[in-house]
Amino acid sequence: MQTEQLLRAACLPSSYQRAHAVQFHAQGLSKQAVAQRVNWTQPLTRAATRVKARQISDKSSCTDARPLAPTIIQARELVKFIKSSPHARRMSLSKIAATLGLESSDIAIRNALGRYGYKLYPAVIRPYISEETRKLRLEFALNHVNWTIEQWNKVLFTAEVRIPLTDAHEPLVIRQSDEEYHLDCINDVPAEPTNCNDSELYFAHFSGLTGKGPLIAWSRDADNKFGPLGPVNHYQVIFPGFSKWISDQPSGSRFAMRPDMCAHAAVAVKDEMRGRFMPIEHFPPASPDLNPITEIFNWAKANLKTDKDRSLFGEVAEWRIRRVVRGTWNNIPQENMKALIESMPHRCQAVIDANGMHTRG
Repeated sequence: MQTEQLLRAACLPSSYQRAHAVQFHAQGLSKQAVAQRVNWTQPLTRAATRVKARQISDKSSCTDARPLAPTIIQARELVKFIKSSPHARRMSLSKIAATLGLESSDIAIRNALGRYGYKLYPAVIRPYISEETRKLRLEFALNHVNWTIEQWNKVLFTAEVRIPLTDAHEPLVIRQSDEEYHLDCINDVPAEPTNCNDSELYFAHFSGLTGKGPLIAWSRDADNKFGPLGPVNHYQVIFPGFSKWISDQPSGSRFAMRPDMCAHAAVAVKDEMRGRFMPIEHFPPASPDLNPITEIFNWAKANLKTDKDRSLFGEVAEWRIRRVVRGTWNNIPQENMKALIESMPHRCQAVIDANGMHTRG
C-alpha cells in the first residue's frame, strides 16, 4: 500500500510545474509545448486528472481490487433504490452499498448500475420552480409566444452572471442518459456568495435593436476597494453604465423586468424606469431560459471549458478567464445576435411544451 502511494505521488506534477504550466498556457502555448517547457513526461491525456481526480468513491483502491458483484436481484434493488428519491441519486456508491447491506465494492456497484444504463453525470442546475412560479411562466409564455420579432427587438434584456475563477464543485447524480431533466436529477441554483473571492460577477445588457450593451464586472478588487457589493456601491459603480445604456435606446423600447433581479440593483433600476416613464415587460421568476443573455454566457462557459481542456493540468490563470469571457462577449457575430431575438418565440413554446417547468434553454 505504501509503495503504491509513493508511485502515485511520483506521478503528480510539482508546484513549480503547475505554476509555470498556468503561465505558459496563458501565453497561448499548446498543451504539448507547455509539457516540454515544464518537463512533464507523463501522458498528456491524464495530466489534468493527476492534479484533482473526481471523487466518485469513498473506498480505497485496494478495496476495489476484488469487487464482489451484486446478484441480479440485488442489482434490481439497487436500481429501485436509486429511483426512490433525489437523495439516493446523489449518494456515494459506498454509502449506497452500506444502506442496502451489500458487501460490494464501488466498482462492483458502478458496474451493476451501468448494466441498467445508470451512470454518474454532472447535475443540471436550474432555479427552483414552485407551483406558483410554474403558472407564471406558463402564463407569460402563452401571452408572448405569438409576439413578432419586431416586438421582441424592442425589449431590453439584462442579466447578472457569476463566473467562477477556481474549480467549482460539480454536483453529480446517478441517472440514465435520457433523465437529464428528470426533476430528481436537477439541482437548485446555489445561494449567491457574499463576496467575489473566488468568482467574478458580470452585469450584461442586450437589445435586439442596438445589440450588445456594456459588460460590467464586479471583481475581488472591487470588493477590496468598495466593500461587498450592495445597493450603495452598485449605484456608484455599476449603475452609471446601465443608465447610459438605457439613454442610448430608441423610443418605444420596453425594459424586461425580472422579479428575481439581485437586491442591490432592483431599487435603482425600478426608480430609473419610473423616472424615464419607460414601459415595463414583466418577466416571470426563475426564467433564465427566457433571457437570451443566458445563451451568450453558455457560449462563454463552453469557451472556458475548451480553454481549460487545452491547459496541461486543467488550471487557468484568472486574467485569462476574464479575457475568454470578454472575448466571447465582444466577438459575437451580428447573425448570432439576430438569431437570439428570433429564438424568443421558440423559447416561449418550449416553456409551454414543458407546462411551465424546466426547459433545455
